[in-house]
Amino acid sequence: MNRKQTTIGVILILLLLGLLDPFRIFMPTMFQMTLLVFFGVVCAVFLGLAWQEQARDEREDRNRMFAARWAFFGGVVILSIGLIIQGFQHRIDPWLVFALMAMMITKVFGRARIDNNR
Repeated sequence: MNRKQTTIGVILILLLLGLLDPFRIFMPTMFQMTLLVFFGVVCAVFLGLAWQEQARDEREDRNRMFAARWAFFGGVVILSIGLIIQGFQHRIDPWLVFALMAMMITKVFGRARIDNNR
């Protein structure tokens, strides 16, 4: 991961924390909408940089695959914990289910595509 991706990743995390607003400081709707716009733009830039990323050698390629595996694992764990907690509260948010399904489907299709190209 280069310096641009790291910087944009940190900005994304800060924007997401701002959207959580744990202390109810930024409740005005206009401010939240502005944060959402910035989040969308920065997220698109981050995805573009991640898509263009290319490994220079086998070691870098392996590191990228390892990082992707950890990211997938982290996403599945967090979404699963969210589903379990919401399940006990008897109010499951469909977006958690959709996000987890999208991750699983993308993983399966991506893996199938890689296997077919060998």
